[in-house]
Formats: sequence, C-alpha cells, structure tokens
Amino acid sequence: MTALSDTDFKRRYPSHLKHLRLKDLQPRTIEAYARATRRIGANSDHPIDDLSETLLTDYFTELRESHSWSPVMLDLYGLELYYTHVLHTWRRADTPATGRTYGAGTEDRLPQAAATR
Repeated sequence: MTALSDTDFKRRYPSHLKHLRLKDLQPRTIEAYARATRRIGANSDHPIDDLSETLLTDYFTELRESHSWSPVMLDLYGLELYYTHVLHTWRRADTPATGRTYGAGTEDRLPQAAATR
C-alpha cells in the first residue's frame, strides 16, 4: 500500500474491529477476519478500498492455489464485512443454484460484487 492508502486503512481499521465485535463473533473468528483484511491490504499496491475486479480475482486465485478453501473463505468474509460496515460499498450477489450468499461458488461472485461498487 502507498503511504496515503496505508494511513486511510489505519484510520478505518479500528472501525472494522468494532463492527466485528458488534456482530458478536467468537474471538478467533474476529482475529481471522481482521487478519484476512490486513493480508489483502498488504498484498496489494493499491488502497484496499479501491481494489479492482482484476486485482481481487488475481488475489483470490493465487490464494486458492496455495491454500485450502478455509482461508480463502475467511479472507472473502473479512473483506465483505470491511466493505459492508466500514466502506458501505459491498453489494452481495447470491449463488444462482442455491440462493445462498456463502458457500460453493463464492469465488465467482467476488469480482462481480466488487465491480458493482
């Protein structure tokens, strides 16, 4: 991240943690979502609130190639909560086959959701 985007992220990050706690999540879940958000931000040269569809697709593709689905989903959920509660920009897209928001097919929805910001 650039110095300016790093400053913006550091300013918004405490709000992200507050929202995670307000959701009454378990401490380990809060840490996993917070770590995921930090990892996504650290993995890009762009501000976390300005990641393109291509950058997000590349990030999650690389993560999936090196990790099991569990960390991929944690990163997706952490990013979704950051965008929803801190940036107020996430638009959720349901999986056509199940109508569920999470689960199989999430990797196909992420670029779509991020691109509609």
